[in-house]
Amino acid sequence: MKYIDTAFGQLAFAWKLYNYGLEGKIDLADLDKPITFQEGHEAGVALANPIQTEIDQFSSLTYQIRNAFAHDISEPRWNITNPRYARVYEFGGIRVDLTNVGNKHFEYTDIGGPDVLFHMREFGASRVWP
Repeated sequence: MKYIDTAFGQLAFAWKLYNYGLEGKIDLADLDKPITFQEGHEAGVALANPIQTEIDQFSSLTYQIRNAFAHDISEPRWNITNPRYARVYEFGGIRVDLTNVGNKHFEYTDIGGPDVLFHMREFGASRVWP
C-alpha cells in the first residue's frame, strides 16, 4: 500500500497521454518508436578518494543521487553511510550539503530543487565529457 499514490500518479499520467493522443495532440506513430537507453558519460569517471576537485565532487554527488533511486525509484532513499560522502559538494556554482541526510527519504529540497539536476548536466557536458 505504500506505493498506491505513485501508482495512481502514473495512472493519471497515462490517462492524460491517452486523451492527448485521442485528441490528436500527440503523433502516436512518432511516439511509438523503440527507445535505446545509453549509459551516461560519467560512467567512466572514477570515484575519487579523497574527493577534492570539482569533477570529483560532481561525480561523487551524481553517484549518491543515483544510489538514492537505485533500489526503489518510487520511494528513493539516501544511503550515505560512508563518511567520505557525507559532506558539502561545491562545483560549477552548485552547492549541495549532504552532511546529515544519512538514510532519510530523498527529497529534491535536499539538493536544492530539481533544477540542480539540469545544472549538473550542464556542468558534466562542459567539464566532464566535452
